[in-house]
Amino acid sequence: MSSETIPTKKTGREAKSSEKVCSQCGSESFRETGGAKEKVCIQCGLVVEKMIDGSAEYRTFDAQDKQEKSRAGDPLTFTKHDMGLSTNVGQSSDLSNVSCRRRGQYKRLMKWHKRITDSKSRNLGFAFNEARNMVDGLDMPRNVYEEVCRLYEKCVDKELVRGRSMEKVVAALIYIVGREHGCPRSLQELSNVSGIGKTEVSRCYRFVGRELGKDIVPADPSDFVPRFCSKLDLPGFVRGRAYELVKKVDDGLLCDGSPTGVAAACVYLASILEDDKVTQSSICSVVDVSEVTLRKKYKKLSNDLGLEKQIKH
Repeated sequence: MSSETIPTKKTGREAKSSEKVCSQCGSESFRETGGAKEKVCIQCGLVVEKMIDGSAEYRTFDAQDKQEKSRAGDPLTFTKHDMGLSTNVGQSSDLSNVSCRRRGQYKRLMKWHKRITDSKSRNLGFAFNEARNMVDGLDMPRNVYEEVCRLYEKCVDKELVRGRSMEKVVAALIYIVGREHGCPRSLQELSNVSGIGKTEVSRCYRFVGRELGKDIVPADPSDFVPRFCSKLDLPGFVRGRAYELVKKVDDGLLCDGSPTGVAAACVYLASILEDDKVTQSSICSVVDVSEVTLRKKYKKLSNDLGLEKQIKH
């Protein structure tokens, strides 16, 4: 007994693409137009098949030209409350050439745009602006700013901002994200930029980190060495020696005090060993530690590493 084959039903696109006879005039002659984007019947002009052209409809010669002529808008980003999808009616820089009537309409549009914006969007807008100012003031990279904005919106959704100021939460997130991305900032630096006390920032970042499930590990003193050496305008061989000293430091000294104090002591000791000594006051002004703390760390470091004889007085 012979088995019969059951014909399968084709979709509209498959049916059109497999057509060999024009449905209008019965012609079997076709040609492709528009750079092989359309299949047209030669006899009656019926478009049998049409494909979407995904290429640009303008000529570009370099990456900058392509970006300037692009009309698809900016890419999605967490630095905007709406991911950059909506259109904002903002303050125009020049309305001198606009008539009084048009200027009044524009002002009313701005007013109604602010009124219809929900409270969450306004809160995120203010917070993202504050985060940008703090990140710029701390000289941190762009990816830190984007991650802070993403986590802040997550904090708003979890209602972690309620009962706390926006500046505290933003400073706490910068502290957490900076550690995760290998560019940590001290609590004193965050306090100087945000205007909030170190104790309040410390309390807030512990709470936010616990609620977000962030495992905040102690900062590595080696992450502070390049920035401190750059601010002190020290040569590369002093920076390399400071790295070697940080790697030799035992765990007991690392746990004794802040990582910034350990990094400052390593930089100061490296400058002495390489005969390019800097003053203690200049290091303390950059690192934001007291001279007493620096001298204690420096003496303990030199004693633990057995470098007393190599220090040039």
